[in-house]
Parts: sequence; structure tokens; C-alpha cells
Amino acid sequence: DSAVSEKLGIYRNLRAGPHASMVTGPQIDMRMFPAHWVHGFAVEDGGRRSLQIFDAAGVAVHKVHLRDESDTDAFARLIAELRRPETPLALLPAAPTEAAMADPDRADALRHEWDGMTDTHQFIKITRKLKMNRLGAYRVAGEPYAVPLAPTVVTEVLEQASARDIPVMVFVGNQGCIQIHGGPVRNIRAMGPWINVLDPGFDLHLRQDHVAEVWLVTKP
Repeated sequence: DSAVSEKLGIYRNLRAGPHASMVTGPQIDMRMFPAHWVHGFAVEDGGRRSLQIFDAAGVAVHKVHLRDESDTDAFARLIAELRRPETPLALLPAAPTEAAMADPDRADALRHEWDGMTDTHQFIKITRKLKMNRLGAYRVAGEPYAVPLAPTVVTEVLEQASARDIPVMVFVGNQGCIQIHGGPVRNIRAMGPWINVLDPGFDLHLRQDHVAEVWLVTKP
């Protein structure tokens, strides 16, 4: 409802795991969390074919749309291998979105740990140790660690990156999947409340009016 990332390419370099998996190809760069890949459908509609994955509540996690040059025989073999008998679909209530978890009394400890980071991926471990989450930590860290910006700055960043030919990384995720675009963004178009990147091989659709908070974050 708020953001869609569409990448054109081939899934390469799959590394699968029980808790997290990843694909790290030159076009498709994804992180996947199998616990949320609960319902899968093969959809054929007017000659269009797709694989569509949903979580336990029926919320879309990931979709794969075949192109004219795609291997339709492989699609058919996959359906034959994974097909299940038709049964009533049991959906669970959607889990509420996690609220910001912040502890202002631990702000100094947070900044100390922040200064000691040697890899950006250490941040999640730091917040867990301090009983916070990402958004809560941003709210208590203060400048120069985290600076709140106007939500409309997302559009400005995309427009400036396009105008100045600056490559960027765009992460779009849900509970079950994070898809990453790395490279330039060039054709930026506003359509109603949506801000769009319409480039060969990459489309981004973002409801600007759904953006609640934007943070400028600096890490070692």
C-alpha cells in the first residue's frame, strides 16, 4: 500500500538459511526471512504468469512476474513440484507494527556503543542489548548521530541524486523480504501522492504522504 520496488533480472547466488536467506546478484539483491513466507500461489492470468508469496495474514511479501524471455518450462516444473491440494485458506490476524522502543536513560550508553561501531550491521545488536529498536534509538541519540528531517525530503533526495548523477542504495522491505537497488536513479516522476522512479530495470513507487519520519543517520 505504501511502497513497491520492482527489479528486472535473474536471481543469482542464493544463500539459504532457516532464519534468513539472501540473493546477491548484480540485478536482484534481496534478503528473505522464511518464517514469513507462508502462502504461495502460481498465478496465470491472460497469458501472464507470476509467483506470489504472502505472509500468515495474507499480506504480500514478494512477487515474481515472468517476462517474455523467461523459462516457462521451469515455471511449469516448479508448479508441479510444489502444488498442494486446494484447501480453505486460513489467515491469522496481522501483527501490529512495532512501536518505537526508546530509553532516554541509556542515551549516553547508546552514543558510546555507536562511536565504537566498526560495521554498520552491528547497530541492530547494540539496540537489542540496550532494549531499544532502530526508530527508538534514533529518537534518543541526538545530533550528530541522528537528525530528524521533513518527510518530503525523500522526494528531494531522489531528484537531487538524479540531477547530480549520484548512485544511491534504495531498500524497500516488509517483514518477509527486503529488496535493494544499488545504482543511479534517473527518471523521477510524481503522480498524485506517489513519487516514482521509472528507470530501465528498476521501478520504485512510494506514497510520499505515507512517510511519517525521515532521519539523517551518521555511523562510523
